[in-house]
Amino acid sequence: AYVETGRVSEASDLLRRGAEISDRLKAEMPDDRNAIDAAAFSYEKLASVELRLRQINAAIEHAWQALVLREELLTADPRGMKTRQNVAIALRTYGESARHIGLPKEAETSLLRSAELLEALVTADPKRADFQHDLAVTISRLGDVSLDLGSTARAEEHYLRAHEISETLAIADPKNFL
Repeated sequence: AYVETGRVSEASDLLRRGAEISDRLKAEMPDDRNAIDAAAFSYEKLASVELRLRQINAAIEHAWQALVLREELLTADPRGMKTRQNVAIALRTYGESARHIGLPKEAETSLLRSAELLEALVTADPKRADFQHDLAVTISRLGDVSLDLGSTARAEEHYLRAHEISETLAIADPKNFL
């Protein structure tokens, strides 16, 4: 609620404390997947808020920490759809952070990997609107990075594809469009 009401700095403080608590829980229970997931979630949320606050170095550090934890969970559960979706989102957050600190190639690599995971999820379960939505967002971010890299034509391809996916979602469920 803090972010939605414009109290982003307060949200950052709360999320930072939440990440510290999650870290302690993970340290106490290093094999507990719920503790690892909670720590990753805390870092992801903190990175998102830090991006909004333009605390880019902190955002990329926390996005990286979330990604490492998500990858750890993926190693333990390589077939889990939610686990793969979470890794894809962590890759996207890391890619967005890398883009903001001027590392467009690293951002592109991370976003391409995110899109690859999401494509596989959409193929496995094409009715899952959340997978399609996540894919559309990631592809749109690839468009942003393509512009950064000077490839207008590639950016246009990404933006058109993201738009097509979003349009399909809106037509399928206009009242509940993500």
